[in-house]
Amino acid sequence: MHFLKIISVFIVSVIIWNGCASSVSSMEFTTAMTKARSERNLDAAEEWGLKAMELPVHINDGEVPLFLAREVYKPKKKWGKMSEMLDEAIKRNPSQLLKKPLTTTTGDKITTIEGAVKVLRDEAWGKVFNSGVEKYDASIIEDAMDLIKLAIKIDKNRIEAYLALSGILIAEGKADEAKSYIDLAYTIDDSNYDVLLLKSEIHKNNQNYQEALNLLYNAKSMQTTTSEADLEIFNIYLLQENYGEALKFGVDIVDNLDGLNQDIESIIYFNLAQANQYLGKGYYDEAINVFNILNQNDDDVTLSDMKDCINNFRVSKNFFVEAKIAFYDSDSRAIENNGSLDQAKEMKRVIELIENSYIPSVEARMN
Repeated sequence: MHFLKIISVFIVSVIIWNGCASSVSSMEFTTAMTKARSERNLDAAEEWGLKAMELPVHINDGEVPLFLAREVYKPKKKWGKMSEMLDEAIKRNPSQLLKKPLTTTTGDKITTIEGAVKVLRDEAWGKVFNSGVEKYDASIIEDAMDLIKLAIKIDKNRIEAYLALSGILIAEGKADEAKSYIDLAYTIDDSNYDVLLLKSEIHKNNQNYQEALNLLYNAKSMQTTTSEADLEIFNIYLLQENYGEALKFGVDIVDNLDGLNQDIESIIYFNLAQANQYLGKGYYDEAINVFNILNQNDDDVTLSDMKDCINNFRVSKNFFVEAKIAFYDSDSRAIENNGSLDQAKEMKRVIELIENSYIPSVEARMN
């Protein structure tokens, strides 16, 4: 891709839990709660809580693992362990009513194990994911990837983590590893715009151009602002050397640019210039071949050949004029020098040669 997907920090609301009274049905669980709430001894609370979980009286009790997740592993920032306890609470009894409802900062009342687990999972996911983004922004790449992988473990259905991790892996040259995460994201939501873009990137890198195009056109149907998908479609047509289709597509999208991404617009205009340039080059090469033969031996070139030569020069010039304009448009939008200004100047030079030297020279031979 010509862009690295920007990872947005997921903001979570801080959850304030009003005191949660749990069913006291064993000495072990009572001790665990006392150690956590009164003595602030989280290691002891963990020890007694894990013992309580194994007792027959708590075998279908979701509040014990919920307690461990919320009051032991969360304050200890053991997010992996917290996730395991949340999973265990759901496994044991998701519909179990809490002895005392919990209240969030938004005023919502949480009355079941399932509701409490969702809120806690969202909070833990946000903290871990945000930490991963912060590490990435600080260029601590391995730590960033580890944290985002942990975010996936905490909530396997949050597609943002798959996207972020895949984007980092592709940027690090690990496209094969990224593919597995992209495929997982695709199974979660096969109509997600960003997932379709990343999945198409893998196909493009493997030269499965048609499959990549299918995914990109699907992505374009998912939302109104599609400059990234447009750019990738344009790139693939150029990679296929399908310059006619590239030009047709490029003309259409420059007429409908949304103006939201200056850098992408610059690249799109650069690609439009290249499509014109390559198409013009085909005619130019044919013309210059006849021109060179004509300069070596007039007898080898017929009048018809010279007429075709002039026509090919004129057609190539028209493409080069459009290329020059598009290169200037690209340069005017480029945030950094992308070489488009030099390309525009080169097109101007070739156009002048065609107009002032090549065509007049051939015409003189015809008279």
